Amino acid sequence: MSPIIAITMGDPAGVGPEVIAKTYADLNPGIDYQPFVIGSTTIMRDTVRQLGLDLDVIQITEPVFESRQGALPVLDLAEIKKETFQMGHVNLWCGNFSYQAVIKAVNLGLTHQIDAMVTAPISKEAWHTAGHHFDGHTGLLAKLTRCENYRMTFASCKLNVMLTTTHIPLHEVSRSLSIERVHETIRLADRFLQELGISSPRIAVCGLNPHAGESGIFGMEDESIIKPAVQLAADERISASGPFPADTIFRRAIQGEFDLVVAQYHDQGLIPIKMIAFDTAVNISVGLPIIRTSVDHGTAFDIAGQAAADHRNMRSAIDYAFRMATIRTKLDSE
Repeated sequence: MSPIIAITMGDPAGVGPEVIAKTYADLNPGIDYQPFVIGSTTIMRDTVRQLGLDLDVIQITEPVFESRQGALPVLDLAEIKKETFQMGHVNLWCGNFSYQAVIKAVNLGLTHQIDAMVTAPISKEAWHTAGHHFDGHTGLLAKLTRCENYRMTFASCKLNVMLTTTHIPLHEVSRSLSIERVHETIRLADRFLQELGISSPRIAVCGLNPHAGESGIFGMEDESIIKPAVQLAADERISASGPFPADTIFRRAIQGEFDLVVAQYHDQGLIPIKMIAFDTAVNISVGLPIIRTSVDHGTAFDIAGQAAADHRNMRSAIDYAFRMATIRTKLDSE
């Protein structure tokens, strides 16, 4: 059976509806999955018309529908009536709307009505304005699925990166690391790569300090935390190695020596992947009981409504969701 994929529309005042519409216009007629949008039929129709796309926006009432070329199915959040908003600006209604779309997608995932969810960008400020105090999709998804062991991961054809820590101040990174946390990150990375179809994953682990600590000269975290975590993973027959100096390991991974790099903090991992795959990298929440992929960009309020948004991120996010859903089904049946 073809994977069923829900795409949340994102903040209506941002580029989410635009990149979704452009992606549907580019979908191959022979696709072997069923994507649909959770959001507003009215907003998607307005977007398609403004872009001049040959798409038929159809309203559906459940995730089971007849998939056909040229159709853009939308599961309406009917209980939320559309209000007036200005493109490119933070709006309370838009914040609540995008939040409720995510809630709906998670509920469908937890009840096995969909195989994966793809999220268009939301505005954290709009969420907060609407009273939803989360740091973004990942924190909300973790709470809704009651998941504690999850990692922010970025995938592309050139480089894959998983983060041990994410949105915390730099001065808190060191005390947030532990042997257990780094070890669990490596284990999640191994499972993630298998769900991408890589049967024998090769994982490189970044050091925290310059030159991976230089045997303790520049800090002890690499010796006392990261190295033992790598050894625990190796004892489990996971092909992990490190800690490596962060200034060279990403280049080695890009050249094909490793399938994924575990970075210890946000910018350590995000800078290299955004340098080489800004338009195509996909944000994936690894460890959740449901598959969630996302575009690796924000609402782009500065260009919202101008038909200038690049939709390659969205296309990649849908492709990864399909790939992971297909392989997870296979792995679970073995």
